[in-house]
Amino acid sequence: MKDVWKAWQPLKSRVSREAAHVEVSGRNYVFNESAFPASVLIGGEEFLARPIELVGVFAGREERTLSECVYHPLSQDDERAVFQLSSRMGNTVIDGRITCDFDGFLEICLSVIPFWSFAKDGLNAPRLEKLFIDIPVKREYATLYHYWPNDKTSIIPNANIVNADALPEGGVKLPFKPYVWLGDEFRGLGVSMETDENIEVYGPQAEYIAESAGEVVLRVRLLDHMPAAWQGRVDEWTRALNPVDYRIGFMATPVKPVTPEHRREWRSFHVFSGMYLNEQDGALDYLAASGVKWVIFHEGISRVQNYGMPEDETRFRALIAACHARGLKTMVYFGYEYSTLAPDWFEKARDYLINTPEGGFTGGWQRKPWQRDFMVCYRGGYSQAMIDRVKFVMDEYGVDGVYTDGTYVPWECANARHGCGYTGRDGKRRATFPIFAVRDHVKRLYEAVHERGGLIDTHQSSCCLAPTLSFCDSYYDGENIQGALIRSVTEGKGLTSFLNLPAFRAEYMGRNLGLIDQFIAYTNPSIGWTIEKLAALTLIHDVVPRPRKTGEAMTRESLETDLRFIRAVWRAFDEYGAEDAAWLPYWQNDLCETEGAYLSVYQGAKPLGVLSNLTLEPMTVTVKTGRARVVSVLTGEVFEAKDGRVSFTAESYYPYLLAL
Repeated sequence: MKDVWKAWQPLKSRVSREAAHVEVSGRNYVFNESAFPASVLIGGEEFLARPIELVGVFAGREERTLSECVYHPLSQDDERAVFQLSSRMGNTVIDGRITCDFDGFLEICLSVIPFWSFAKDGLNAPRLEKLFIDIPVKREYATLYHYWPNDKTSIIPNANIVNADALPEGGVKLPFKPYVWLGDEFRGLGVSMETDENIEVYGPQAEYIAESAGEVVLRVRLLDHMPAAWQGRVDEWTRALNPVDYRIGFMATPVKPVTPEHRREWRSFHVFSGMYLNEQDGALDYLAASGVKWVIFHEGISRVQNYGMPEDETRFRALIAACHARGLKTMVYFGYEYSTLAPDWFEKARDYLINTPEGGFTGGWQRKPWQRDFMVCYRGGYSQAMIDRVKFVMDEYGVDGVYTDGTYVPWECANARHGCGYTGRDGKRRATFPIFAVRDHVKRLYEAVHERGGLIDTHQSSCCLAPTLSFCDSYYDGENIQGALIRSVTEGKGLTSFLNLPAFRAEYMGRNLGLIDQFIAYTNPSIGWTIEKLAALTLIHDVVPRPRKTGEAMTRESLETDLRFIRAVWRAFDEYGAEDAAWLPYWQNDLCETEGAYLSVYQGAKPLGVLSNLTLEPMTVTVKTGRARVVSVLTGEVFEAKDGRVSFTAESYYPYLLAL
């Protein structure tokens, strides 16, 4: 196994005619007389209530098992296992190829083939009427769900829509979604499909069915009737009925373990104002003294959007050197667009760019120097061009890592030049979602960056797609809901009136993915939207909002708006060993006795609690403790205990770090 994949354990597999066993980091898959896993172990615990089933209905008769099921190994090493399946169900042949990568991603290619029906008596004429996949999950592990995209289009997520939540008693029904996930705060299982081309259903395509028998079923519907291509036709030697093919991704999460060292690494500061820097004013010294480890420079460093090459090479080299001299690592921006100022625009645009079904480009960001920037598809040649430029800036300028904007999102595309999209039976062009191509792209990007000792941080608003995010080191979420969060506070509606706590735990916490999440903080103190208010929501989930800088001059004074508070949090985490400690979240303890207040605890040698009052007004909160007094680490206040409890007035939307 390559050293670059050291975040994961080597894959182990055993494939016989009767069964297949695959072991990856923290997860095990077992196949037994099925095209899909009969067992999924996550952290040593069985996640499924019973085996995943491919279910067919043949002339009114339901079948849930494959017969004459045989597995055929193709290749096995410590990075990948590939094996085939041959089987029958009803009067169809079910053949498949199953690929498991070391990060736990299963690619299941399935072919549903009409049974030999050339005989004149027609006894084997097609009888398949329905086809669906049932994924039964233990009820205790099926409390949250997530899907993507959050509306009818994936082209930039719709603002103020939350596509994650607690699973309601009545379940949830969804139209075709390229990605659906079911799980809890620490584990889950995602299903991905690039296209709805062979999906023929009348109603919802995916459904979370909440049942009382100790399980929740995630049902993925493929056919609600006989395949249209088989209807009204005779199976003839010269005009055979074609197989119906499906390519489906399965991935149990978390995708990899998060170590204490990894958690400490992600103390970053985001500079949205380009390269503006005056070393004399002490800005970089202040960042270093504050505990910042990474400085992320946004798109303004480059004359050409997303091109990665600095506009002022001399100044850029000096900037990187100045950061390194102070122990600061650097990231630069690479994103999801291709500019009309790119030197090879006239030769490459038609291949690189996303096409809508109507044949047009999409996106169209405009900036100075004057240019328009349209969204790319990583199934085209832009993938390699981007990776080559990432290698160049790391090798040539000493940049330590990359911040990617939208790169891990498989935006919908209908560009036939590079293989996206399809033409439906009605003759209309439709888009597909290049999940597998984006996964391949970011896997190669991860390899290139990590070969150079770097890390990748990605912005992917609302898209928690495990097969792609597996190959990043941190994700940066929440831009599309910033406006709603700000209004929820400034209009007095309550911070959780829009983004409730289960939704936060499903999408923004990171632990169920196996990644570090840093929440986007577009603060504006002039209207009362401060990083402290946002931190009241994020810190109880073990998520630190990322401080940032906007505007022209990058001075020490301009950095302090967000960083003054966050540096105090980092210092408290260091003093109390929070990153090394076991974490006890608010929903798993009863230490806070006041409704509307939430307390999570880092259970190290020096326990540290994070308490937030998420109501609209200050209120008295009561917390259990075994100490004679409790100290508020950030404010210095001391609260005396009585009968094993302390009570104090907690301001609205302020996170209290308590020495418990």
